[in-house]
Amino acid sequence: MFVNFKVAAIRRDLTLADISLRQFFVNRGADPSEGIRHFAPDTPHLSIREFIRTLSGHPLPWPPSSTLAEAVFTAGFLYDPGQDIIYSRMESLQRQFGYAYGYDVVAIGMNAIIDCEPFFFEYDGKYWMVELWKGQYGLETGCEIGVYNRSIDSTSPVYSFLDATVGPRSGDPTPSHNMFYDCANNDELLEMSFTLYKNGKILFCRGPEKHWWLTGFKWGVYSRPQELTMDITITCSGDTMCEALVIALQGKGYSVNTASNRVRFRFTTPSSHQPRSDTPAPIIQAVEAADQGIVNEYKAFGFPNNDPNSIPDWALAKIMDAVGIYSFDFFATAAVKLAKNAGLDVNSVINGLMQSFKIRSDVATELMAKGGY
Repeated sequence: MFVNFKVAAIRRDLTLADISLRQFFVNRGADPSEGIRHFAPDTPHLSIREFIRTLSGHPLPWPPSSTLAEAVFTAGFLYDPGQDIIYSRMESLQRQFGYAYGYDVVAIGMNAIIDCEPFFFEYDGKYWMVELWKGQYGLETGCEIGVYNRSIDSTSPVYSFLDATVGPRSGDPTPSHNMFYDCANNDELLEMSFTLYKNGKILFCRGPEKHWWLTGFKWGVYSRPQELTMDITITCSGDTMCEALVIALQGKGYSVNTASNRVRFRFTTPSSHQPRSDTPAPIIQAVEAADQGIVNEYKAFGFPNNDPNSIPDWALAKIMDAVGIYSFDFFATAAVKLAKNAGLDVNSVINGLMQSFKIRSDVATELMAKGGY
């Protein structure tokens, strides 16, 4: 989720692998003409920029042309020059990893102070979860809408493993709320939009756009979650789904307006149990102070905007250490940490991760070393 541009291979036909972009830059240099052999050794020589164009199938609205920009793209994001924000791509790395409550639990360890609000309902033979987030992600103020689901009759060793490690939800006895969820597939994308306000003033907007993960992040802005409000619109796939979502929203006290399966509501104060409420206040305060310091240091650079293409290489290390980006490293480390806290056998956890996320054995060994196992 929020880890310093550690990413997996971005070719959809490659096995997921933990690749440190920091080491990539060291080994390969900042020149994009060095190619993509670090990601795919057997692929004929191809510049990173050309690889990106080939992968996308059409010209990018913002073509990355710098070291930092290519890192941002590879990590699953694009830049919107009109609003000066970073936002998630459709086919991003994060789509491989689904979502569950455990990811929210460990977010604070990645300098994220955020409000989380999930809504659960059943539709078309599946359990659905639509979750909202808003707050501070290290260097950036941002917000998200994620759409996830899972077949009601789904059972497998992989699901059992993920349910046991990242699924358990504090204070919620409903079994379907304590599960791992897959990201919505292409046939299940929902048209969504939001406007994010800080203290009543518009910070940025996204959509309407069909997506599974509609996001926006603004570098160099510091906010507390309670300062942020989202006005949200979600268009459901039909009357039945619309009714189910409205019931879920109203069940948590939301005032909802509907028209033609379009659901509108405002996210201000979450009604769900917040994972960070289980963290001692001094730790929360320390993370808030750290985030404020990160933002102040970035602003002191005096960059004219947040376009990764325009940020010089001398600032690369600072940005990489400060920007919260969802990553393989986060998802895997979260599962290992939560499993250890639950008293599960770490070797079993690593083996489960290898099956769930198709990681290599050498990556599993690295994860164990990182955790001191």
